[in-house]
Amino acid sequence: MSTSRTSPWSSTLLLSFLIIFNVALTVLIRMSPFFKFDEVEIIQSANLHGEDYARLWPVNFGEPVKLFIEDTVHYQLEGTTDNDNEWEALTPGDGIVYLGDDHEPHSITMFHSLRCLNVLRQDLSSKPVPIASDLSRHCMNYLRQIITCNSDLHLAPLVGYRRNAHPDVYMCRDWSAVYQKYEENQKEHLRWLLENAPKLPRK
Repeated sequence: MSTSRTSPWSSTLLLSFLIIFNVALTVLIRMSPFFKFDEVEIIQSANLHGEDYARLWPVNFGEPVKLFIEDTVHYQLEGTTDNDNEWEALTPGDGIVYLGDDHEPHSITMFHSLRCLNVLRQDLSSKPVPIASDLSRHCMNYLRQIITCNSDLHLAPLVGYRRNAHPDVYMCRDWSAVYQKYEENQKEHLRWLLENAPKLPRK
């Protein structure tokens, strides 16, 4: 009779992922009215070089939206086709935006973080043994720093908490505005590629 064992390394990595997953998704799509970027430069021009290098991609979020923190059947850990498709849909086109006169590629923090969560998920669901790749190590450190930077102070009850009975409510930036502006950026980049593509000589 054979028994399967889970290695201590695998259990630790899984626990770390679940903790980071729960906290990171909250941070990524949360918007606190007290969270400001007073000292951070926002992209206003096409100049992306030198000391004037811009730090933020401006998006008009409009009114805050509510997010209920609760369990879901979506975005699961297992490496199934449906799960893979759902995770990849979170970062269409690898989440790359093109800015400046030369349409230089950039990754915004929201998409970078979501991609990192997917990298950790893929490593954890790899068979037969989870693989800690260099990319997953980068992602673990990146998410740690992003979560620390945001320093979300919302309180989560630990005693007497009934699962899904009273989901926590967060006031968030409307993340759909990011996807809308991203789609506009992709269309503009496609037009730029067509306009700047080398013309083939006529036969």
